[in-house]
Amino acid sequence: MEEVKRIVSEIKNISGSNKVLLSFSTGKDSWAVWSAIKDLCDIYPFMYYAPIDDLEYYQEYLAYCERKIGRRIVRLPAPNVYETLGAKALVYQP
Repeated sequence: MEEVKRIVSEIKNISGSNKVLLSFSTGKDSWAVWSAIKDLCDIYPFMYYAPIDDLEYYQEYLAYCERKIGRRIVRLPAPNVYETLGAKALVYQP
């Protein structure tokens, strides 16, 4: 835990801020990082989503995660979503 504190302290010194962006996939690694640093800094979780993420059970799990974390998880489209839609060739665009 001392190593985690040292790393977070170094990040704070470099950034000059107590705010940390946490890429939160809802998996065990995300939970482990959140748990390790939750008392050391102000965490702003975000996640990338894909079209399949509209499943009801997944949305319920995200709501649970937000309640547990105490902050909304910002949802951003995954970078490959635009390629899937054919953004380069405008194949699937109206």
